[in-house]
Amino acid sequence: MVAFVGGGDNGGDALYACALLAEQGMVVTAFLLKPTCHARGLAAAREVGVGIVELGGRSLRSIEGTPEWGTICGARLWIDGIVGIGSRGPLAGELADTVTCLNDAMRAHPKKVIAIDVPSGLTDDDGAVRGPILRATHTLAVGTYKRAQILPPAVEYSGEVRLMRMYWSEVATSMRPDADGTIGAGDIYYYDDEYRAHSAVPVPAFSDDKYARGVVGLVAGSDTYPGAGVLATRGALAAGVGMARLNSTRRVQDLVLADQPGVVMVGGRIQAALIGPGLDEERREDALELAQFCGQSGMPLVIDAWALDLVPELLGSLTPDATVLTPHYGEAARLLSALGTPITNREVAAAPLRYARALHEATGCHIVLKGPVTIVYSFEYVAVDAEETSATCLDGADSGADARPELTRVYEPTVSATSTSWAGIAGNGDVLAGFIAGILARASARASAGSRSQCVTWRAYRQPCVCTPARPTAPRIDTTAAPPFKPATLRPRFPPSWPTAGRNTSDAAGFGGAARSDSREILGE
Repeated sequence: MVAFVGGGDNGGDALYACALLAEQGMVVTAFLLKPTCHARGLAAAREVGVGIVELGGRSLRSIEGTPEWGTICGARLWIDGIVGIGSRGPLAGELADTVTCLNDAMRAHPKKVIAIDVPSGLTDDDGAVRGPILRATHTLAVGTYKRAQILPPAVEYSGEVRLMRMYWSEVATSMRPDADGTIGAGDIYYYDDEYRAHSAVPVPAFSDDKYARGVVGLVAGSDTYPGAGVLATRGALAAGVGMARLNSTRRVQDLVLADQPGVVMVGGRIQAALIGPGLDEERREDALELAQFCGQSGMPLVIDAWALDLVPELLGSLTPDATVLTPHYGEAARLLSALGTPITNREVAAAPLRYARALHEATGCHIVLKGPVTIVYSFEYVAVDAEETSATCLDGADSGADARPELTRVYEPTVSATSTSWAGIAGNGDVLAGFIAGILARASARASAGSRSQCVTWRAYRQPCVCTPARPTAPRIDTTAAPPFKPATLRPRFPPSWPTAGRNTSDAAGFGGAARSDSREILGE
């Protein structure tokens, strides 16, 4: 194995690693890229017989074709200790040339590359790629995750990220409100332990009937895209709801009933709604009607796919605290442009966290930005001085700061672990949107829309490690905080009924003619 050693503490870590491995009988060579390096680490490496190659500040390209270059190409493992979190800006000069040279060599001779803390050249807190980065297969995050390790597009260079805990890994994150009266808008939550699906989809209580388990209403599918209606309905049912009601064309209804005969095609009370998957212009009025109904009642609403284009005209009638938008990069760019911020798909992909936040700021809604790494920009209202988190996250009738002035809005921007691109297939977003709506309809659910929706769909993670807005040189983290999975009880205060198109709704009876007081009674309110 070989190690590439820079002039700072990151290089010192690499030298100590070389010494430890040499003591275990491995053949180790360290390439010193700078005229000076960590003195104690170098002494430890020399003492146990680590081979030392000094380049005196030259690029590794200068030794191509030599026996030393053969050592590099023939090694089974590289240790990247060139630069760490103390570096600022893109690599330049000889180091940039060295990293480019190594990436070229790795394409010709694939091998494992272990980065200490961060891959060399990965220095941007927002995950941007501004220069050459040594691509790692494994990254050892020392003490806490660094923002650059987990944010796209730079996350692609980190490979498999493993946390190496330190004694300061349990330091709590500050809960002091920012100047605008909110908490955590710049923080990031990252989940590094597998999350059990049954925690996201709770087992029904002994006495739960189909209404107590939640009823979700969907406007999904069209004659143009009939399969989307089937997939969105399947997603909702996978959340464990007691009933799904579908408003769609006859063709879609027939397909859904053949697949899931328990789905109801007539009106009645619901506790959450979804509009968008597989719709076309002919379904516009149905989607608008349900969205406006949710806005008036404060009912949780998920807006996906085609219906995202309706958001600009719906903004005045939506309840943002109870609304979840689920765009992919292209839809996010289109929606931001329609809202007055012209942006391209490529720009969103280059800084997805920034534009997830921009979408939230433009709409006030919870955002699930889908991509190679899913980003959820979500929030809840918390009584900061109280021990218990207030159960008001997606309850549009009771969740605003105006309604509860003693509450503080606490943001929980969440980044998923890097997933496989196998998830990038037609219809996957329809299932996700249905699943989120189903979770929101669960009367017993206890989580924010974003956190809970990820849990099953991308093998989300339970234990949070909070990377605060500080630069990576001064990280503060909290692996014990409960907020990511102790927010609100997702239950509308007054679970109303959803009217079908053209039905007289003056009695608030909606699909099944059930009075609002009955809905409250069913949910034990």
